[in-house]
Amino acid sequence: MKEFFKTSGFEIVSLSDLGITDAPDEPYDIIEYNAMLKAKYYAQKSGIMALADDTGLFIPALNNWPGAHAARIADTTEKRRETVLEKMKGITDRKAYFEVALALHDPIEKLNFISLGRVDGMILEAPQGDETQGFGFDQIFFSTELKKSFSELSVQEKNGVSHRGKALIKMEYFFKSMIDGTQFLVLPLLTLSLRFITR
Repeated sequence: MKEFFKTSGFEIVSLSDLGITDAPDEPYDIIEYNAMLKAKYYAQKSGIMALADDTGLFIPALNNWPGAHAARIADTTEKRRETVLEKMKGITDRKAYFEVALALHDPIEKLNFISLGRVDGMILEAPQGDETQGFGFDQIFFSTELKKSFSELSVQEKNGVSHRGKALIKMEYFFKSMIDGTQFLVLPLLTLSLRFITR
């Protein structure tokens, strides 16, 4: 994120830069709720604007399991991949998608903004690609657009199609609108804030 926002006009600092080591619980089934909960938590602890995210892996054939709980279905990355592959045994409809919510909270202006990103693909029958490339479910998530698993994509390729890359672009536009005072994102801001409040 630091690299992505280096031309935004904002100084981006991490939790480790600030010496913050604790984390809130993420109790919700909706990624927007978890992302905003974390953004508000860290904004209150730091006293500065905070950006947080939450990501889910959604598999329609499994009633959108594991969803927002994807990172908590097992205690290691390898076991999480194995759990998904085990659940998918014998299932021919292997469509899946990643969705991410990036939430921004300004504790001074009481400003909330959420940008969403989604990428569609398929769950492979076995891991594909170098396990040292990418993270999480990248070895078993196949990009139908690029015809590769996420672990086989370069950083540039992944940023071009990934859920996180899409959400970061929207957040970057919002940052720029804050700096130059344009009203370009007023409607998306209201729409996304209302989605967070009412969903």
